[in-house]
Amino acid sequence: MKEAWQNRYKQQDSEVVALENLIQKDVQRTDRSVKFFDDKENLGREKLFHILMTYSVYHPEPGYVQGMNDMVAPILYVIRDEALVYACFCTLMRHMSSIFHPNGIAMNRRLDLLRKTIRAIDIDLWTKIEQCDIGNLMFAYRWLLLDCKREFPFKDIFRVLETLWASLPVDRFESNNDNTLSDRDDLCPSSLCNQHRSSMLSSISNTILSSRSSSPTLEETQSQHSSLDGGDSGYRDEHIP
Repeated sequence: MKEAWQNRYKQQDSEVVALENLIQKDVQRTDRSVKFFDDKENLGREKLFHILMTYSVYHPEPGYVQGMNDMVAPILYVIRDEALVYACFCTLMRHMSSIFHPNGIAMNRRLDLLRKTIRAIDIDLWTKIEQCDIGNLMFAYRWLLLDCKREFPFKDIFRVLETLWASLPVDRFESNNDNTLSDRDDLCPSSLCNQHRSSMLSSISNTILSSRSSSPTLEETQSQHSSLDGGDSGYRDEHIP
């Protein structure tokens, strides 16, 4: 499978060349504080690149979307075998691909669930959110898109993601319906409410100081996300091999 797109790249196939440029930029920025993805031999990044390229070429819908690198990275860090990681990622994306779809249907469902969760467990926080007219929760877009992957130190994300992904029903993994989300989607909003109340309050403060009268729409946020310097969390994990 890998050889097919590599041959197309050698022939300067415009579609593959454009895809290579896009993925390579994100690969170079993925979890840079972790030695495995920043070693001199470049083995971690090379495997990550191959997996994303192969998936994107053979799955043109949705194709590659920024953030997929974040989904592959922890799997690759644990398993290390390129072929096995690719198989795991393909299985995961049967569930996750709808989240990356530009129509925003799956993301809107997650945002709606986060709203309900905040209202249920922290009415004071929700009141502040409404007062600032940021009830669409676009500041939480990345959190929900990446299953909170960048919101925890690298050493902690394995348990977070394992909890989220392991709760997926087996029959959902076997389903071809990319638009069907698991009932476990309430776990991510709950984690965010518990872990990131201060971050939400900070976002509210930033909104108050901002010249904008309201937060961006989902379409604007998707566009902004596609141009972000992606792949690394705000945590420094230099001790991780």
